[in-house]
Amino acid sequence: MQQINFILLILFTTLSVSQLSSQHLKIMYDGVIIPKADHTAVWSPENGQMVYDTVSKSVWYFNNSVWKEVGSDNLGNHTATTILDMDDNAIQNVPDPVNAMDAVNKAYVDLDLDKDTLNEIQTLSASVAGDTLYLSASNWLIVPGLSDANYIKDFDGNVYNEVDINGQIWLLEYLRTTHYSDGTPIPKIELDTDWDDWEQSWDGTEYTDVYDAYTWFNNDSTTYSKFGALYNWGVVDSTINGGKNACPVGYEVPTDDQLMDLMVYAGSFIGSGINSAGIAIKLPPGEFWNNSSNFPFGGKGTNASGFAAVGSGFRDDSPSTFIGNKQQNWLWSRTGGTTRNIHAYRIWYDDWAVDDFTNRGGGEGNSIRCIKSE
Repeated sequence: MQQINFILLILFTTLSVSQLSSQHLKIMYDGVIIPKADHTAVWSPENGQMVYDTVSKSVWYFNNSVWKEVGSDNLGNHTATTILDMDDNAIQNVPDPVNAMDAVNKAYVDLDLDKDTLNEIQTLSASVAGDTLYLSASNWLIVPGLSDANYIKDFDGNVYNEVDINGQIWLLEYLRTTHYSDGTPIPKIELDTDWDDWEQSWDGTEYTDVYDAYTWFNNDSTTYSKFGALYNWGVVDSTINGGKNACPVGYEVPTDDQLMDLMVYAGSFIGSGINSAGIAIKLPPGEFWNNSSNFPFGGKGTNASGFAAVGSGFRDDSPSTFIGNKQQNWLWSRTGGTTRNIHAYRIWYDDWAVDDFTNRGGGEGNSIRCIKSE
């Protein structure tokens, strides 16, 4: 018969009889049977004393005046030697990292709330300023509704929409920026005498003391900003403004040929050419145009072309006067090499036609509709 060696330890503990279950002590193999008890109820435990806690269902030992649970770990500093398989469990409430490089790891862990291993990052946030989010490997992420890449904006932050008209890509709204696309402010001029200074330096051939400027109709941006701003020729002519562009990046003031192509297409809805373009180029009467009763169509706009022209009016020069809001609209062309021989197109509220003028003065304040750069 195999001899079984054991040492029976008589434990002089302060456990009361009522705290220990009445069970037979059986030694099946070499070892020690740990008493059962609620460790918090043990009186004056000895250092090193162990009990199996009947409440927590775990083993506790007394060490340096503190009960500690066997197997419990506050993590501390460890080195991983194997892969940790979380299965369907998520690590949550990770504290803020000490090192900045760990921030992305915290975000990655904290966001794994749906336990979907194929979709580890479920939530992203971006500044309402609309910055594009740049990710690893030089890729980027456009966040719908936030990123500037989703919108066409001028430097002021005004948002524009595109419209495709017979293959030409136009901005649907009239330009209303107060800066060039590089951020340079466009001078704002309100006083009539200052606006008229454009024509004060005539040398017999050209006006030599010219400048760039913008204004709002009647100097009232609150009421008239929906019609767009009014710009003099200096804002269009790069030789005057220092090579700058007022349109959003990727767009520009149209040429005479581009405007003519637009008007010919608009005229095709009723007649031919710009002689009937006014009907299809304008929005209907109401918020942006006065009504008209001229026979037979009264010049009333249908916007069949999709261009959505509005009656911005204009600011004349010498003397400075605001004229024709909801009655006419002058569109600058960038064609023209002098301060007098400049092209512009007039749309009239009660006329079928669009008038093509090639001798406008640079001191006028007219509208700009931008077209996509070719």
